Amino acid sequence: MAMWAMVISSVVSAAASYRQGQYQQAVGKANAKAQRQDAQALKDKAEFDIAQHRRDVGKFKSVQTMNLLKSGVTMSGSALDLLADTEVQARVDEDIIRYNAESGAAHLETGARMSRAEGTQGKRAGEMGAGSSLLSSAGTYSRYKMYDKLLAKK
Repeated sequence: MAMWAMVISSVVSAAASYRQGQYQQAVGKANAKAQRQDAQALKDKAEFDIAQHRRDVGKFKSVQTMNLLKSGVTMSGSALDLLADTEVQARVDEDIIRYNAESGAAHLETGARMSRAEGTQGKRAGEMGAGSSLLSSAGTYSRYKMYDKLLAKK
């Protein structure tokens, strides 16, 4: 009776280890998917922010031009340099927005790969735990049967 309890316990333990591994893999995949989605959302937001920035710069340049003309400045020389400098700075700002988004997205994508790898490792650990439990039980069962045979011969 004790032998069967040990066998059943081993099978239950192996099944639990296996299921835990499956769970770890599912969690890893879910985390990786969420991180990839966050990375894409960060890139999408950057494009939105750049478009918004362009609209704001366009409005600013219009006000800048209007103020220059109101003050009697002709649109040549320094006035054009000022507008060109505004445009250059706007492009630098766009590059910064894009760089920050790409950097953040790369970090998230690295996290996604790590989450997936952790899930795979968890699955393997569960499989190894299940196999170890079954092998240990088989060894104990074998020793028990040998002991029974020895007792039967006496």
